[in-house]
Amino acid sequence: MKKLSFFGLAAMTILFGACTNAEPFDPNGGGNNTDYTQPAGQGTESDPYNVSAALVHNMDSSEVWVKGYIVGQVAGSSLRDEAEFEAPFHGQTYDDGTVAEQGTNLLIAAKADETSTSACLVVQLSAGQIRDVLNLVENPTNDGKEVMIKGQLIKYFGAAGLKNTTAAKFEGQTIGTLPDEPVNPGNLEGDGSKTNPYTAADVVTLNRNGASGWVKAFIVGQIAGKSISENAEFDAPFTIPDGSQRGTNLLIAADANETNTDNCIAVQLPGNAVRDGINLPEHPEMDGKEVMLYGSIEEYFLTHGVKNVTCAIVEGVTYGTDPGEGGGDTPTGNVVFSETFLNGSLGDFTAYSVEGEQVWGIDTRYGAKMSGYVEGTNYPNEDWLISPAIDLSGKASATIVFEHAINFADMANLTNNHTLWVSDNYNSGDPSTATWTQVTIASYASGNSWTFSPSGDCVVPSQYLKAGVRLAFKYMCDDTASSTWEIKNLNVYAE
Repeated sequence: MKKLSFFGLAAMTILFGACTNAEPFDPNGGGNNTDYTQPAGQGTESDPYNVSAALVHNMDSSEVWVKGYIVGQVAGSSLRDEAEFEAPFHGQTYDDGTVAEQGTNLLIAAKADETSTSACLVVQLSAGQIRDVLNLVENPTNDGKEVMIKGQLIKYFGAAGLKNTTAAKFEGQTIGTLPDEPVNPGNLEGDGSKTNPYTAADVVTLNRNGASGWVKAFIVGQIAGKSISENAEFDAPFTIPDGSQRGTNLLIAADANETNTDNCIAVQLPGNAVRDGINLPEHPEMDGKEVMLYGSIEEYFLTHGVKNVTCAIVEGVTYGTDPGEGGGDTPTGNVVFSETFLNGSLGDFTAYSVEGEQVWGIDTRYGAKMSGYVEGTNYPNEDWLISPAIDLSGKASATIVFEHAINFADMANLTNNHTLWVSDNYNSGDPSTATWTQVTIASYASGNSWTFSPSGDCVVPSQYLKAGVRLAFKYMCDDTASSTWEIKNLNVYAE
């Protein structure tokens, strides 16, 4: 492992006169910075910042595009001591001695041969496709290549950083979902309900927008590796991928005899009863059968996909949990308020932190997101996500439904740390200035999974059937455990 520590870089300065960490990088070109690159760009997709401009504007939390060269990564928790600028690149070593299989960050710079961390922007690689494609531990040949990536200019590893990355462009490939992609273009054959499910064509039309619903198509194969083009299998025997105990995905299509991956939808089978029941290596008899799947319409294997599958129905047999169970089917009445949290913002919701520096934010793939865990440390938090005023006057009943995922939870306090409330006298600011009544969340996410599950019917108390009602999600954690709570596809039904 080549780690360019402070002392190692200082030695290189003496021997070779190279730019090192010994003197902080001056974004205005002063000091010992040689071959200085002038700041340029507007931070837009069409005119991204270069790294020099990102360093000038850093810490303002703006969401921007930055273009630079991949020059290294940080293999631990210290930018100074654990920066790596040459292969082999290493995953972080945890306290128990295990080593991460993926890198979680990049160092990018204005020059492809940069070896000074002070001249680099530290980029957080969000879990998912961005991390899979760009991390250097698994993709060392990315070193030295140019990348354009979108995120927030926030301090990271104690230095200038780009966090909450949502999209990237690399070697002609778009990674993630660009913000200007249409959410729901064209007409759909289905509406995602159990009685009128989405078709395979609808999944393509929805364009990876994160919507949840039922999808109906034929099982035609699986992917037995990391590449849909190289590892697709359409006939038995089906291969169990390396490191797995069973198949982890499916390919579905409109035609039971489809063998062209361009016409297929990739389906993630989370480690639950759905995977146990219909994965092809263990159940090759499922090949060619029609399936109904409940999941979210997202990118998977760099193509159109269905992820977070919680239920599958094949020939009348149900695998997993029907989203209607545990909380009833779709509530009666009309939708009087809706927020998907999948359009790149919290909408009209307000985030308020009572305790802790962390605050509710947004992930364009997974919705509203809160965690008290930062770079290996659990921080105590109490954070509220509060809706705008909702008019429930004249209604006989009202029900709140949403989808949520909770991971790394303190299981003993799962239902105490993730709660839902309503108020009729909150105006703004600190929620403690208002009176709140807790609304029972009918069904909790597992607490130890990224898989989304339905909340069930969360019934609004009758005394709040009036104008000016606000609902709020309250997140809590302490310094011993801090979960990540993700929420999307919120609807309030009333009649």
